[in-house]
Parts: sequence; structure tokens; C-alpha cells
Amino acid sequence: MFVAVVEARSFTGAAVKLGTSSGQASKLVSRLEAELGVRLLNRTTRAVSETEAGRAYFERVRAILDEIDDLDLAIRNVAQSPRGRLRLTAPLTFGIVELARALNDFAASYPEIELDVSFSDRVVNLVDEGFDVAVRVGRPADTSLIARKLCDVRIVLVGSDAYLEKHGDPSTPDALQRHACIIDTNFREPGRWPFRSADGETIAVPVTGRLHYSNAEACLGAAEAG
Repeated sequence: MFVAVVEARSFTGAAVKLGTSSGQASKLVSRLEAELGVRLLNRTTRAVSETEAGRAYFERVRAILDEIDDLDLAIRNVAQSPRGRLRLTAPLTFGIVELARALNDFAASYPEIELDVSFSDRVVNLVDEGFDVAVRVGRPADTSLIARKLCDVRIVLVGSDAYLEKHGDPSTPDALQRHACIIDTNFREPGRWPFRSADGETIAVPVTGRLHYSNAEACLGAAEAG
């Protein structure tokens, strides 16, 4: 209130600006003077003016208020325009096939953000290794992290024509136990493949095989090779 009175040169002008009465404005300034133990304003019937102490107090308070305004503006600008370095990790194949284009679009939309992306099938520790975000396929094992579902990932069962001609076509999930399966070791339970029945029930089929890879592309290549 004191700053508004000095800038308006009157209690009435300050009261109008701040939506109160001139009597309330005068009361607030008088209370401030009592707390400080010094007279800040000279009052006449026509106008008010600062005392020497009032001028010094006004200049200091005005500078503080300006700094607060600058800080508010800076915070709003940061909130409206994200900036800084963002470290992200994602599975290799999923990252290249599904994420790369989306990340390029993201970078174009936010030119103040520097992207540091690691495509790797290794499950990293976000805190220890300094990553901000991790994209994972399946439910996260670390329940202390905040997780949000991005999309559904469709996993299909495939086999080459040459292999199926030689070993037969498995007609049910249980029949996979008699086949040489290619194991993707990135899954939480690589040796148990989940299937969902027509009524929505999930069953897990134990599978075995000589080939174990920690990369989906390598698994696909092995399947195509028969």
C-alpha cells in the first residue's frame, strides 16, 4: 500500500488502484509507520509526499518489488518454453522403429531442449546413470518410479516357412513346448511366453531353445534363417 500511495501521490489514488477505501489505505500506512518507528509520509489536505526516510524506504521496496516481478516473469517463461538437456533411454528396436521419428518431431517443437538419447536393450538405473526418462516394454520392475502407459505393443509369434515345413505348424500355444524357440532375454521371464485366450484369460507357456538373444532384431533374423 505504501508504494502505491507514493506512486499515486495520494491515498485516494492508491485506494482506487488497489480496490479499497482511502481510509483503509491511510490506516495501513500508519500501521507501517508505527511498526518501523519512523514517519514515512508528510500529509496535507491536498497531497502526500515522502519524508527523507520515506523516500529511502520507497526506493528500496520498489527495487525489491521489481526483482520479484522479474523473477515471476522468468519463471513463467521457463514454464511456457521448456529448455535444457533431456536424457532418455529406450529399447533398441522399439526406439529406432517407433520413437525416432517422434523424437525428431519433439525436437522441432521444442528448440530449447537438447536431446541425449540412448537406444539400448540394457535396463539402466535411471538415478545412478543420470537418465531423466526411460521407455520400457511391459510393466516396470521398479515400483518407486512414476510410470505412464504410452501405447500398446503387439508381440506376434512367427516362424519361417522352412522351419514350419520341417517341424510342423504348432496349432496351440502348448505345442510350442515341442519346438526350438528363439528366446529374447530382455523379457522379465524369457522362458515363459504369455498368450491371451479368446475369453481374455492369460496363460504362460514354458519354452526352450538353443538360441538366446538380447535383441529383437537378432531374434527376428534367427527366425527368418529357419
